[in-house]
Amino acid sequence: MKTLSTLHLVQYSFWDYETFNLRQGGTAFMGPNGAGKTSLADAVQIALVGGHGNHMHFNAQSVHKDRRSIRDYALGMMRSGEGDQGVLARKRDEALSYITLVFEGDNSEDCVSAGLCIHSLATERTHRVLGLYIVPGVKLKLDDHIGLLENGDKSPLDWSTFEALVRKLAKQAGRTPTLTSKPETYLDELLHSLQHKGRNIDRDKFLRSLAQSLRLKGINSVNDYLRGYLVDAQPIDKQGTLKHIKTVRALVKQIEEVKRQIVRLSDIDGRFKAVANLYRTKANAAATRLLLQLESTDTRVTTLESAEHDFEDTIQKLGEALQVIEKEDALLENSYEELLLAYNSDPTSQAPENNRKLREAILNTVQERKRNIERLTLDVREAISTTAEILVAGGHESASAFQGLTKTWESQAMEGSFASLSELKEALKILESAYPIITENITNDSKNLEIATARLKAAAEKVRAAQRGMRLPHNDDVPQAMALFKNSGIESHTVASLVKVHDIKWQAAIESFLGRNRFALVVEPGKENEAVHLLRSLSRPLYDVIVVQPKHLKNDIGRDIDALSVSALLNSENEIALAFLRKIFGKMRQVETEAELGDYERALTVDGMLSANGGTRRIRLIPSDDWALGAEVSSLEKDMLQNEVMQAIDAEKKANQQHALSKDAEEKLRRAIKEVTIEKYNLALSALQAAQDSLKTAPDTDQFVLPEHLANLKISLSIAKSKSQEVKSKRIETAEKSAEQKIKLQNVVEDLRKAKIELDQIKIGHLEAMDNIDYDQQRALVMYDKALILAEDESPEYALKYLQNEFDSANSRLTSAESTALTEFVSFINETSINLVEERGEWRKAALWVMNHVKKLNESTLIDYEIEANSAREAANQSFRADVAYSMREAIKRVEHDIDDLNHILKACPEFTGGEKYKFVAVPASAHKDLYDLIQSSAFVESGTAHLFESAEGVQKTLIDFLEACETGEGKANNPLEDYRLLFNFDLEIRVNDIKVDNLSERLGVGSNGEHLVPFYVIAGASLANAYRMRAGNNHDGLAIMIIDEAFHGFDAQNAYVTAQFLRSLGLQLVMAAPDADVGKLSPVLDSYYDLDRFGTEVFTEEVQIKELAKKLLESDMPICNPDLLVKAVEQLSLPA
Repeated sequence: MKTLSTLHLVQYSFWDYETFNLRQGGTAFMGPNGAGKTSLADAVQIALVGGHGNHMHFNAQSVHKDRRSIRDYALGMMRSGEGDQGVLARKRDEALSYITLVFEGDNSEDCVSAGLCIHSLATERTHRVLGLYIVPGVKLKLDDHIGLLENGDKSPLDWSTFEALVRKLAKQAGRTPTLTSKPETYLDELLHSLQHKGRNIDRDKFLRSLAQSLRLKGINSVNDYLRGYLVDAQPIDKQGTLKHIKTVRALVKQIEEVKRQIVRLSDIDGRFKAVANLYRTKANAAATRLLLQLESTDTRVTTLESAEHDFEDTIQKLGEALQVIEKEDALLENSYEELLLAYNSDPTSQAPENNRKLREAILNTVQERKRNIERLTLDVREAISTTAEILVAGGHESASAFQGLTKTWESQAMEGSFASLSELKEALKILESAYPIITENITNDSKNLEIATARLKAAAEKVRAAQRGMRLPHNDDVPQAMALFKNSGIESHTVASLVKVHDIKWQAAIESFLGRNRFALVVEPGKENEAVHLLRSLSRPLYDVIVVQPKHLKNDIGRDIDALSVSALLNSENEIALAFLRKIFGKMRQVETEAELGDYERALTVDGMLSANGGTRRIRLIPSDDWALGAEVSSLEKDMLQNEVMQAIDAEKKANQQHALSKDAEEKLRRAIKEVTIEKYNLALSALQAAQDSLKTAPDTDQFVLPEHLANLKISLSIAKSKSQEVKSKRIETAEKSAEQKIKLQNVVEDLRKAKIELDQIKIGHLEAMDNIDYDQQRALVMYDKALILAEDESPEYALKYLQNEFDSANSRLTSAESTALTEFVSFINETSINLVEERGEWRKAALWVMNHVKKLNESTLIDYEIEANSAREAANQSFRADVAYSMREAIKRVEHDIDDLNHILKACPEFTGGEKYKFVAVPASAHKDLYDLIQSSAFVESGTAHLFESAEGVQKTLIDFLEACETGEGKANNPLEDYRLLFNFDLEIRVNDIKVDNLSERLGVGSNGEHLVPFYVIAGASLANAYRMRAGNNHDGLAIMIIDEAFHGFDAQNAYVTAQFLRSLGLQLVMAAPDADVGKLSPVLDSYYDLDRFGTEVFTEEVQIKELAKKLLESDMPICNPDLLVKAVEQLSLPA
């Protein structure tokens, strides 16, 4: 055994320079709490692990919960709590510390010195390792670490001097030292130097077992203790399998995605086919309709050509008949003229005619004078009626008087009588009183007409603006101004139509603040003054119109703005409109909080809180329907604006009619008052009376008698005239028939001409329809046959209506169907990041692409992915078998092997109290039993595991979940693939006479006097012995140290003795720390101990060596060492009193 013989400390804990001698049979550091015993045990482990922070377990068993560090130990700090505020004492503010262990073998040359040099400052949070050293063949002394100052005081050697000394001493011993700053290198080299020849110490097992020996107090779980420190958790390479699983799943996902794309594209393809079918229906219906029209028109041309010939024949026959009738008419006309001449030659024949003419002249005079009176009364009556209509409509108080007057005058007109002079005088007086009312109405109607006309122009301008993408205010002033400018050749745009808000959440606040400024008008450059002049010249002012003045904005155009200003939210390609709005906002800030509203003089929040003019208020946010900046006018708004135009047209029409009515009434009223006078009316009445009197005295023609020869001549004249008129009528009738036929012929010729033109046009249209890309001859024939049946059963018009309905139905559905199909298509290519340009707007190209892409996905892409997926499955299977399944099986075998090694050591150990012996057991954990069985199953590991990575169920799914959790790190503490030891529940069987009597896990917490901790000491010792590669019954010449802090805490003397003897029987060198109260308990198992006593920062140490006689004396009253003591005690108890 290489015994740890010496511990040198320089500026460590409470010791400036101290050497402690340790014995092979066991050494303890004993003293009251705070005396430094644990710090000495920690010094040994610091030097053993090279100060590696991951491998040290300071004060592991102390009842105090101080968190110590190498720096604290070096500065000699007595700590309670955290940080400098918790420091009770500090021995030094700076330390150059050395901790050196000296190991000795069976001969003087077989020795190794090892340790480390560290530098610590109170002003720094951590220490600094200056060097680590292993010096074979050299036993360093305390003086090798110390130098003398000029004043004779001692001081630690600086590292470079010590390093040189070490090299020198090693060289003198003929050995090579190890000097490094890397703890891992130091630890590996130290274990190599201290191992039994030919038996390499496993570093991980050593570190695990060392930690186990330092944590023997407060154990609550046998399983956790054994799992954590008994068996090494070597990592299993899962990355390859995980990578292949990802590949498989990615490919499966790609296959599913391709299938999804095929399904979706098939749906889109169906939509495009439906669109194509609608286009075919539309094309076929159009072509078939043209074909029917072509046939119908061709028939009509034939019919018209036949009618043309018929009319030409009829006209010729009528012409011939007319010539005969004209000759007969000439003869009869001559005969009548001769008789008329004879009759008129007789003077007596003219008397009746002269009387008739006289009477007729007098009658005409009477009628003319009646009409003169009627004209005068009509002027009055119309003036009364029109004025009454206006007064009634206006609700005027004199309306009832006019209504009564209207009835009187209308009644006289119906009866044919005339008003008297007094009635006329009264009527004229009433009319004169109404004239001011009518003129006032004209003024009002003129204004109303002007307003209605302005509103019509405004409404029309709103529609025009909407077509250009502008939303105008509900107020008519801006639209009227735009219409005014347009009529003068000045184009204008609202600022709102030229500027956008690029952050929609600010739109409401910005538009509400701007108000009517949004509708300020930007006119053509240079025409601002002309626009202002037009506004000034209006008779009715427009108050809400703002004309933007670029000259006022010259300092604002292109000006840099603060990114946090409200102006920064606006953008526009029109720099004048942008500058106008930015000038209004000025330096107004975008803010969020009340504090910011208070900090900035001009600030605006997104919810409409405004700071300006020395105060903060809320502005009323306008609804989104009234937003104008960059707004898009919807089709619904356009329809509403169109309705507004129609309403304005109706209103303007009504205003115009009312104005015309008022003007007409004024004209009639003015004419009646001016033209109709009492004198003129009286003269007209007198003239009528005189004419009527003359008519009474005129001769009556019916009382005159002709002579007989004139009477006979008159009869012959009448007969001749009748025959002549009859022939003339026949001639006229024939001529009219001929003219009628000619007109009909002209109509037929014109119809024929038009029909032939129409026929040619239909032929061209039909040819073009058949050339249409969507025309399908077979389907068109089916549609044509159906149309013929309908024409025969119903009518040709019904058949054409059917075809038109087919066309209209397809056409009406096309827009929606095509839009839906293209929308689905564009959505698909956007989601799949496919870069297509022309196909986005042309459904035929899109439909062709979809058809080809579906074919490509089905015939190549899907097949390729499935081949790749199968290859990836096989690769995943192979990786799983090689990297996971076999590794897990090997790990299980290692667990069983390690357990066997430990049990081999325990088997050689003596019996403990009650004849007990111990045996390690590892049984599959119930939580992972199914997984354990699966991994151990050759059928599973050797067979294919294709479904394991895609649709695993049960325990196989659990395995996959564990694999995937390895990547995320989730549930790592309960993942057997991260720590295969979780597959087992570890325990220690307690056996008597090789028969199991109990499990340590069941006994834990039941025993007293530390009885339940005995097995843990056994486990720790066995684990260390296994790590050191110690073999029962064989001499061991390597490292065998076991450090126990708070040694045998809670044990009675007998259990402590038995347990310590077992550990010593394993060949372990015990280095212990314990309270001074346990001196009597531990002395039988020690070769020496140090009695420590501290006063402030000074500690007094005294080494006590325990001689064999003293040990025997201490063992003499232990029943375990002297069984006869029990026998004697029983005998004494059985003696009579």
